[in-house]
Amino acid sequence: MAEPSIASQIVWRQLRHADALGGLLHNVQFALKNNGDLREEIGWEDLVRALADVRDRLTAQQKQNFGVVVGNYGEGGAITILGPEYHLPPAIQLTNSGWLRGYPVPPRDTLIVVG
Repeated sequence: MAEPSIASQIVWRQLRHADALGGLLHNVQFALKNNGDLREEIGWEDLVRALADVRDRLTAQQKQNFGVVVGNYGEGGAITILGPEYHLPPAIQLTNSGWLRGYPVPPRDTLIVVG
């Protein structure tokens, strides 16, 4: 079995405390088990904030020319749409036809890799 995605780990962390709400946790687990795409719809703001935190730990020189490489469309969309609020560049997508969106010019010196 594959390792859980960052998004599903965030969801689990947020919802495990919801057990007191009369079985909500059971319902969420059932939904995630039976609809694998559901986990692709939540947790994106947490991911983008986490990436901004990683970026903030880079040296000043690394921050000058960094990029974010993603492993799926959900991550790419989240970073491209939500990232500007955190001063993140558009995602460099490696999934399927994501490369058609191009690679930044000039090439990035530092890469934060997600996925």
